[in-house]
Amino acid sequence: MPSAFWAGLLYDQTALDGAWELVKSWTAAERQALRCAVPMLGLKAPIRNTTAQKVARDMVALARAGLSRRSNLNSSGDNETIFLSELEAIAESGVNPAERLLALYHGDWKRDLRRAFVDVRF
Repeated sequence: MPSAFWAGLLYDQTALDGAWELVKSWTAAERQALRCAVPMLGLKAPIRNTTAQKVARDMVALARAGLSRRSNLNSSGDNETIFLSELEAIAESGVNPAERLLALYHGDWKRDLRRAFVDVRF
């Protein structure tokens, strides 16, 4: 999944140019602030007048377009965009896998970490 994201961005010049357009005006201080905020706030982390979630949506869309243009098909005729579905769901919902697990831990699991070994398949 992450490899498809990077292939879509880095191996397609149009996608790469689009990604650069999204971030080129960010200052070093803004980039560092985002790096510091994401571990605590996830996709809710602010950057300029938007959030990491909006940036993630835009970047995944660029990667999707890049993979579509690459036109690498599997035996079923599907292109590489099939590998982006999980990232697209995360970007759309704004909730990452760690946040889902924390919600279970504090909710249904009633802070019983042993439930992770029963309920979660990695």
